[in-house]
Amino acid sequence: MLEEAMLEQPMPETPEEPGDVNERTPASRKHLVSRWTAAVDQAKEHWSKQFDHMRKDERFARGDQWPSDPDSDKYVANITMRHVQQRVSDLYARNPRVVARQADRMQYEHWDGKAETLQAAQQILQAAQQGQVDPSMAMTAQLIIQDAMQGQQKSRMLSKVGETMERVFAHQMLEQPVPFKQQMKNMVRRAVTTGVGYVQLGFQRQVGMSPEIEARIKDVRDRMARIERLGRELAEGDHDEDSAEAGELEAQIAELQSQPEVILREGLIFDFPRSTEIIPDPKCTNVVGFLGCDWVAREYRLTTAQIEEIYGVDVGDDYDSDSSDRKHRSGSVIEMSRAFANAERGATKEDDTAPFASVYEIWSKSDGMVYVVCAGYPDFLVEPHAPEVALDRFWPVFTYALNPLDCEDNPYPPSDVTLIRHQQMEINRSRQGLREHRRAARPKIVTGAGQLSETDRDLLQSVPEDGMPVLELQALQPNQAVKDLLQPFTPPGVDPNLYDVGQSYQDVMRTVGTQEANLGGTSKSTATESNIAEQSRQQASTSAVDDLDELLSELSRSAGQVLLAEMSSETVREIAGRGAVWPELSGSDIARELYLEIEAGSTGRPNQAVELQAAERLVPLLMQIPGISPEWLAKEVLRRMDDNLRIEDAF
Repeated sequence: MLEEAMLEQPMPETPEEPGDVNERTPASRKHLVSRWTAAVDQAKEHWSKQFDHMRKDERFARGDQWPSDPDSDKYVANITMRHVQQRVSDLYARNPRVVARQADRMQYEHWDGKAETLQAAQQILQAAQQGQVDPSMAMTAQLIIQDAMQGQQKSRMLSKVGETMERVFAHQMLEQPVPFKQQMKNMVRRAVTTGVGYVQLGFQRQVGMSPEIEARIKDVRDRMARIERLGRELAEGDHDEDSAEAGELEAQIAELQSQPEVILREGLIFDFPRSTEIIPDPKCTNVVGFLGCDWVAREYRLTTAQIEEIYGVDVGDDYDSDSSDRKHRSGSVIEMSRAFANAERGATKEDDTAPFASVYEIWSKSDGMVYVVCAGYPDFLVEPHAPEVALDRFWPVFTYALNPLDCEDNPYPPSDVTLIRHQQMEINRSRQGLREHRRAARPKIVTGAGQLSETDRDLLQSVPEDGMPVLELQALQPNQAVKDLLQPFTPPGVDPNLYDVGQSYQDVMRTVGTQEANLGGTSKSTATESNIAEQSRQQASTSAVDDLDELLSELSRSAGQVLLAEMSSETVREIAGRGAVWPELSGSDIARELYLEIEAGSTGRPNQAVELQAAERLVPLLMQIPGISPEWLAKEVLRRMDDNLRIEDAF
């Protein structure tokens, strides 16, 4: 085709026929694929009890809280969901503030870092110019001054690079296909519900032609009919090969073939796997950091059409169909980016009724490789390769555990839903019993057997919505009193002490820290007791926020390494501005000197009054320090007042 020749785009490999993959795949390769598939399947079976418990907790938090009769209309007071929502609100209220820190190093070889030493060296040099000091002292003073200048110059350069990294990372959080804040809140909610939450770090680079070239290609495609007509006329001999039309055709083809490719989009990808999609090595002793693991896998449940769209491989019928009752598809951001990058492969549209296949992406720390296999398929979906993002920790998956424990038998921590389960069920049973008792205690009318006809019973049971009913009972004789025929029945009253749930709420407070007042009700405790309980809850919440900050700091530090290693300076300047400073070659050296971390408490709900009060106390003391920068003080005060205020706008 002329269009293919003009664009000179590399065509995807032709998918293998469903029947010939076993014959083409070498035996050693099939054995390696089979070994990894069996290892992951064995790990899934090993952790199946924990994964089933996570799914059970998810259903319980949703409201499936009567295990013996899940489809019934029994009473459910879902305080578990309320607790989960409140817990997420306390832990993650806004995106974190990322700051660049310089590594604590001894930057100076000759200078001791004191201002008086530098002033003395300058005075010695001035005296040396007049011949008043020994030359050796002048040489020492010169070394001190040069050392101070070089160290300060390097510090200013690192500070500029750090400021650039902060802006680029903040831009990457805002540029995610799904808002970063929304995904992080979902991850925290998942950790509260199942015990663990995961974040996966990736890097994406899309290469293509610039928008201007794309517009020209579109224009050429619009003229394809005319170009093909010229080609047919040349083939039929209607025009000479040296004619103007032939020259026009060759010139257009050559011009489009010579256009270079440019980077369309590059940047970080933050993906948030489900709690049951990450499958660690059975030797794992702690899911936080995957201690003891030789490998960690992630499971994608995909249809064959999705596999062909993402990986460009037609697995045909050579896969193990997933017959489990899990109905969700894997909704990975990394999947979407791969599918977008491979959109030209022309995969068929997926069928909603198609069975699922289990695709495993395995990070093997023992040999430093990444393997992608499909259960039942004898070959790799992607050639084994080194990790796309090179991290010091190797694993691109970061774990957040809300209730971490050191348990030899189970590395997964319990969730808040697990801790609150029995109290929730007891509250439901008490309320259901109260409902049944109230129904049984409704007013009743008693009469002798056989005294009322069926018509009389229907008449007494029917109550009109408006008007004064007139009842004509056939069993009632003239001048007979109604009380002689019908008598009210008074059942025993409802004892509220039998259905009191106060003790259950106390157990909720002692297990997960949420008291009855936090759930919207009124507590029977005194104001002092409630205040003490609230302080205790805030202390526990602060510890959980610290763990979350630690996760985000580790994530941002690894993201900074990836940015320095992968991000081009052109893209960085487009994001951060012309004044951005970015290392061209020695990004790894800069990563050892500079790192990103999360400012402590920046993910929580802001408390502007407390921050301003602290600034009011601190600023007068800082102003007494000689040589302190007023601009720095102004920046700190403005930052506490409003993040959108910038001191640069005032000048």
